[in-house]
Amino acid sequence: MNRMMIVAAAAMITAAGAMGQTAYFSNEARHKCSDLASAEKKYVQCLKSDNAGVVESALAHAVNMKLICPSVEFRKLKAEISDLSKSGSTPVTRYKAYLAGLVFENAAMFTRVRQAGYETPEELFRSVATQVQLTLLDEGGREYARAR
Repeated sequence: MNRMMIVAAAAMITAAGAMGQTAYFSNEARHKCSDLASAEKKYVQCLKSDNAGVVESALAHAVNMKLICPSVEFRKLKAEISDLSKSGSTPVTRYKAYLAGLVFENAAMFTRVRQAGYETPEELFRSVATQVQLTLLDEGGREYARAR
């Protein structure tokens, strides 16, 4: 199954290159007309892969989808991301899952991140991490604290 996902991802990248499409992430218009439930299911499958690259790419795409559709719950995706942040196979995977979890928990905190376009997952995660630092450390982040 994992080999099939990798082959499918490679085929999509090759096809996108052949069509002149250079964007790594889907844009808002594309997400608005897609089957979000199906996309969520596929990203959850990818997050269960043994390949760290597949997992990290799926995390980036899931974050992008949540930023574009902040009002959609994506419960299964959120649960899988939470599990990955605790038990991911590498420190990088766990950190990216932690950042993704923050986006899923507090989408409103990331409106600045949503407005920018990203060419790579690294740019996206760097921007999310910067926004976390600015919001929680520099500005206090009191409005995002959980009530006890």
